[in-house]
Amino acid sequence: MRTQLTIAALVAFTGATHAAALNFTAPGFRGVNPNAEYAGFESFTVPFGGPNFPDDAASNGIPASLTQNTTPDFSMPPGILISGEGNLYSGFQSLDMTISDAAAGPITTVVLQIRTLGTELNYNGVGLDYTDGGGNPQTALPDVSRQLSRIPGPPIMGFPTVNVEWKFKWNLSSTDAVTSYDIDLSHFAPHLSVDRIELDTLSVPAPGAAALFALTGLAATRRRR
Repeated sequence: MRTQLTIAALVAFTGATHAAALNFTAPGFRGVNPNAEYAGFESFTVPFGGPNFPDDAASNGIPASLTQNTTPDFSMPPGILISGEGNLYSGFQSLDMTISDAAAGPITTVVLQIRTLGTELNYNGVGLDYTDGGGNPQTALPDVSRQLSRIPGPPIMGFPTVNVEWKFKWNLSSTDAVTSYDIDLSHFAPHLSVDRIELDTLSVPAPGAAALFALTGLAATRRRR
């Protein structure tokens, strides 16, 4: 009974502080550049196997999704579940998450901001996977990986807990026309609760679209003359 109560208290703890992140910063291109996409994940709905889609009303990054790949083991409750507050929560297992996204044109910048409660992500293991122009798989490490905030919480069943907000940024402007990618997120200790994710991408128009834009502008100039 004591174990059940402790687990119940843990689930309540990891979900009760669900709130908008305090230290996330919107990139300057969000909502301004026509080739910018934003995907905000506030409440998750699928704990395993299926994609979670952005639910922030400001999102326009339609293809973006997050999938949790670890199969829940309910022989050691509470397994992996969605908390009452919409957090993606791991009990005595480790989460293995993949964020997937795509754009119409070559992607130049990716910014990922994530808020977690409980234990922590493996920050050094975060990479962006893509396929280069030759069809070869590549992994890009973030150009920026830094903590935005850290608030220690009470230990849970011997595990230290902390509320952390973290930012990753990739500059892909010198890579071979990246139009889709995956970001791998994992952790090693039990009791991680994923509270909020914000994903921003900036791309340049595809060659066909750029040519069409140029022709449209030229035609408009001629009409004015």
